[in-house]
Amino acid sequence: PGSISGITFTNVTGTHLSDLGADYTSTITGMPGHPVSDVTVQNVDLTVPGGDPASDSTIVPPTVYTSYVPKDLGTRPSYGWWMRDVSGIAFKSDTVGFDSNDGRPSFVSDDGANVTLNGVTVERGSGSPYDVGFISSTGSSVTDSKTTTGSALRINTSG
Repeated sequence: PGSISGITFTNVTGTHLSDLGADYTSTITGMPGHPVSDVTVQNVDLTVPGGDPASDSTIVPPTVYTSYVPKDLGTRPSYGWWMRDVSGIAFKSDTVGFDSNDGRPSFVSDDGANVTLNGVTVERGSGSPYDVGFISSTGSSVTDSKTTTGSALRINTSG
């Protein structure tokens, strides 16, 4: 495996993000020992179709190293951004939302290090167990961020 690092996404707007009707969460994923690192996502506004139940927040996508096709990962446990095996991912002044209520969290980092959200605004779905999840992640933080209604974000850490 190689490595991916030093990428910046700035001033991007995405709406109705799907592939032939299937809803795909924006995903940044590396491999154990080969994390995607040093990625900045700034002033990115994403709107997904939504409509997933809160029970989908417990999904653990398969670890598929022979294919990089998003559909092979299936439904992700978050609607906005899902990350696994990452390091140094910074979200700055970004927004995520949905067209139809989505019960999943907006962001989930699994096996991540130094994932930061600063000035992020998320839409909270009814039934969502939390807004941002860090699973087996270290050095991560959320600052100056809120929901679209101005509420503080609910953070969940585990592992």
